[in-house]
Amino acid sequence: INPRLCLQTVAEQPKAMGDHLAEIVAGAVKFLTPIATGKLAANCQKWDILRSRDSVSRKGRPAYLKGDTMTSEIQALRAGDISIIGLPGELFSEYTAWLREMSPTPNTLVISIANDAVGYLPTAEATAQGAYEVTNSPSDDIEETLLAVAARAFEAIG
Repeated sequence: INPRLCLQTVAEQPKAMGDHLAEIVAGAVKFLTPIATGKLAANCQKWDILRSRDSVSRKGRPAYLKGDTMTSEIQALRAGDISIIGLPGELFSEYTAWLREMSPTPNTLVISIANDAVGYLPTAEATAQGAYEVTNSPSDDIEETLLAVAARAFEAIG
């Protein structure tokens, strides 16, 4: 669904898009299954990110400077055979597969920009390649620390 179409057209276009989305959701409902009952757990892990570049606030003043430490957190929740992990930035897609692999449950939801917005969270490979998201990430060393903190959060809800 392209939201720009909703903004650049008459009311019929957003309604048609909404109707189409409703059809997709209604068709998927028949495939839903109940989650297994079991362990309930929650954990929050502190994540200190050493900035490798400056960032500027929306008002043009420095928000953080290179060498500053930003403190955020990664949360993990468990309900039976479902885990939810919340991370404080915009994840590169590779993280979803990695986080699902390390999860203690067979079903895992990965939520980005959860409770904080530290910027883009690129992989090490993307960092080496550069580009807009990398220059707007808080650090060149995101992947290793993000995965280590996420692993501790998952371990705690295991």
